Amino acid sequence: MSDLSIYVLKHFLSRSEYMRDSQLENQNAVSIVDIALKRTFQKPVPAVIMIAIGGGSRSGKTTISKRLAEEIKARGIGKVTHLSQDNYFNPIEQPKELHRVYSYKGITGTYWNFDHPSAMDWTLMKTQLTYIRKGESVRPPIYFFGTGGKRCLESAEMIECPDFLIFEGIHALNPEIRHLFDFTVFVDTSREVRYSRTVKAGEERDQSLKDTISYFPIVEEAYENFVLPTREGSLILHGEQDVLVSVETILENISQTQKQTLALFPQKKVAAR
Repeated sequence: MSDLSIYVLKHFLSRSEYMRDSQLENQNAVSIVDIALKRTFQKPVPAVIMIAIGGGSRSGKTTISKRLAEEIKARGIGKVTHLSQDNYFNPIEQPKELHRVYSYKGITGTYWNFDHPSAMDWTLMKTQLTYIRKGESVRPPIYFFGTGGKRCLESAEMIECPDFLIFEGIHALNPEIRHLFDFTVFVDTSREVRYSRTVKAGEERDQSLKDTISYFPIVEEAYENFVLPTREGSLILHGEQDVLVSVETILENISQTQKQTLALFPQKKVAAR
């Protein structure tokens, strides 16, 4: 190797985040090439195993997500944090086009379309998920549905580098953020079951059946256009089966993912299942 080639390699490495000039002094050509190859193909260690659980409104994803977090903690698999997409809604005043008047079976109502992707603050969501993936602390916002759709950025608890993050929501598998996750789950539940659960939830909130059936078509429209297409490439769970069965299926897949991660990154220490 010529002196010029050695100089070029030293210059390249000294400008990288891995090496300093002092580390390159007195290195011969073979050593410098070895360093270059190692640094070029070195993989970053994943700080957090990221799990996304998506599906339609009232599909059962929140119930599964919370039970999964409980089981990971109870079995000593690792430190886990559950985070909802609902934290990242835009304030209800904007964008205005999400205010919808809908007519269904002769009933007319006004509905703020929470199910449309534009209702989400994708910039903040993506930024915080990226920080979490790197092992950095974040303070997610809290969204107050009962106070006119206001959002508070200060009062949420800090997320401190868990071993696992479970992120759930109807848009949890959206292409905007999907690449940030190591493991994706889609909870597939029939329209009839999701509708009956929506009616029941409305009754529990003292919401009239008229209001429920006036906005449910908007929910379905968003599901067909934006949620269902994210099903592909994910682990599919049936939202009508026993929750523990779903959790066990996820844990088995996580176990396999974890083994692969530990094989690739022996520095990553997570308790074995």
